[in-house]
Order: sequence, then structure tokens, then C-alpha cells
Amino acid sequence: MLGAIFGDIVGSIFEFNNIKSTQFELIGKRSTFTDDSILTIAVADWLLMGVLNKERLIFIIKQYVKEYPNPLGGYGSRFQQWAFSSDNEPYKSWGNGSAMRVAAVGWAFDTLEETENIAKLTAEITHNHPEGIKGAQATAAAIYMARTCSTKLEIKEYIENNYGYNLSRTCDEIRPDYSFNESCAGTVPEAIIAFLDSSDFESAIRLAVSLGGDSDTLTCITGGIAEAFYGMSNSIPETTISEYNLIYFEEETINRLPENLKKVVAEFYQTIVSKNKLFWAKNDSRTVWGEVKWIKTKLDDKTLDEESYRSFLKSYGPDWDMRFGVYYEDGWNYIYRSNFLLKKFKFQKQEDGQYHLIESYSTQREVEYDMIEDVLWHGYFKQPYIYKGFVRGERIY
Repeated sequence: MLGAIFGDIVGSIFEFNNIKSTQFELIGKRSTFTDDSILTIAVADWLLMGVLNKERLIFIIKQYVKEYPNPLGGYGSRFQQWAFSSDNEPYKSWGNGSAMRVAAVGWAFDTLEETENIAKLTAEITHNHPEGIKGAQATAAAIYMARTCSTKLEIKEYIENNYGYNLSRTCDEIRPDYSFNESCAGTVPEAIIAFLDSSDFESAIRLAVSLGGDSDTLTCITGGIAEAFYGMSNSIPETTISEYNLIYFEEETINRLPENLKKVVAEFYQTIVSKNKLFWAKNDSRTVWGEVKWIKTKLDDKTLDEESYRSFLKSYGPDWDMRFGVYYEDGWNYIYRSNFLLKKFKFQKQEDGQYHLIESYSTQREVEYDMIEDVLWHGYFKQPYIYKGFVRGERIY
């Protein structure tokens, strides 16, 4: 959800002054939250309260709008009329407002079906046009899949097959002719493509802004998906040029919110995101990406059961006892040390119900011994799970 808010803040100054480039000051003095962030946090507040019906959501959203009546950029005219009236009936909107406020839903539920059902509910209070509902559901589904270890290809195919969006384009193809579009149909696919084209959280944000259009909303949608996939603790040298010039995305976001909005965000992360985050992600690890030459390596049969595999995905960064860190991205686990990538490997579930090591690659920086064994053996698991060992020759670990 913070990724959506950060995207909104970055895009805020470009909504009516599009920039068709990824080269711009990412976050400046004038960058601020808009109605997108206010309504995103309102939905998160509704989820925290636990009374998940339309009447309660309408009450909370109208309350937030009255508390923040004049955000940068303003609310849509029809939405504003609805928010300040006593009429609670939806108005068949197909606008992108249903998609920009739904990020929290992508984090809150255990199944994709429930995620999509609640996303539909959050849209229907105002955006009960099929396109308005579809945009909210597709956005929430992409966030859910990104945070539950789906690959980019799996996300792309699911959204295309279930929502009919054409995601087989690139940002470079879209950018020249794309213009302001406040519809879900003309915003959500482009926002997802900016994520699919990206290599880390920051590049996703830059790509989304570079498309133009309704920049704060488009980048809000992209940011929500990118956070779920990459994490967003800090920037990495690929996009910040120097590893000593880091941007702390979470802190930058929180610091630009008023105190009462900060409290809701903090509670949402403590009670929902921290519980439902399944893996240690790329941007949380702060590794050097860049050009890496991968060398295929010989495999030993390393096996994890379901619970241990899920525990291992959480991994964590280096500490004084174990100098290597491990993060997960797009089906691969990456080992790094001193900000450099050393190894990538992939586990896959087999017919026996166990996760077996199926591919392994090293970089020229890798040390000579078996690093996968090392990170498993040193306990990169959330307790009480441990690495139960594997057989090599006659020696059992």
C-alpha cells in the first residue's frame, strides 16, 4: 500500500504537466499526496475495522473526503458530488478511481477469489460500471499475485485471460501516443505494463510517470503492484547511480503524510502486511543488479518441505553471524554479499510434494564452496523451521 501512496506522491506534479521520460527528480519539495492516497488509506481503515460491508465503507470514505476536502488535483466532480451528498447510490462510473484506491485489498486476504470479491465491493459503491469493477479487481489481483510469489509471466497471463487487458505491449510502444485518460480501461493496463517492464521498484515508478496520462493515478496503481513484487525499503544502485545515494522510499512516503493518516498506515502494516508478506524482496535487499554474467552450475539434490520452503522465502539480509543475504524475485532466490550478486537458484514442487532444487547459476564473484548449502545450513528460516538436510554420496547433513 505504501508503494501506491509513493506512486501517487511522485506522480502528483506530473498529472497536468506530463513528462515523457524516465529522467526526472523522483521526489521533490512540491511532491505531495493527492486524493488517491486519501482514498487508498480510507479503504485500508475500513479493512482494519473489519465490518466489510458497503454501508460502512461509504461512511468511512465520505468521512475522509470531508476531513480532506481539497487535496492536490482535487476529487473527480461526480465523486465529489456523491461524497458531499446524502445520496449513497453509485453512479456507474468507469473511471480509474476504483483502481487507484484498492491497493490495501491486495494485501488483506488469503485467497485470490476473496481478494477479487472484496475489490468488486469497494468499486461498486461508486464505480458500478463493468469497466470500473474490472479495473479494481485486476489491480487487486495483480497485487495479491505479486505478494504471493507469482512470476511476472503468471501475473500477465492471469490478467489478460480473466480481464481481457492487452498487456503484450511495452512502455516504449505506449509512450509516444498515450495521453490523459481517466478511464480504468485506459489506465490500468498501462499501469500494469509499467510494472511488467520494470527491473525494481524505482524503475517501475519512473516508467509509469514516463507514460504520461493521469500520472498520479497511473503511478499509484503501478506502485502498489511493484511494492508487492520488489519490496520498497530503499533504492538500489542500478537506478540511483551510486549505492551511497540511496532513497528510503518508505520513510519518504510516511514523512509526507499527516499524523492521522500515518497512524492508519502504521496499523495496517503491523496487523496485515507484516503477517501476509511471504518473502524477502529485491528492493529490501539493496543489491547491485546491473549486467551480471550467470554461469550454470552442477546440482546436488536439495529438498525442502512445503512449510520450510515458505519459511525460507522470507529469508533476510546479512548479519554478523551469517554474511550472506537471500532474496526472492520472479521464481528465483538470489544470494548476495556486500551488495553484489553471487548466486541464483530455483526450487520447484515435484510429485512427491517436496520442493527440489532444479536450476542453479553462479557469478564470477562466487566463492568455491556450495553457497546454497551454506545459506540453508546457517538457518535462513523463520523459527521453528530448520534445514533438514540432503544426501551427497554417503554423507548425510
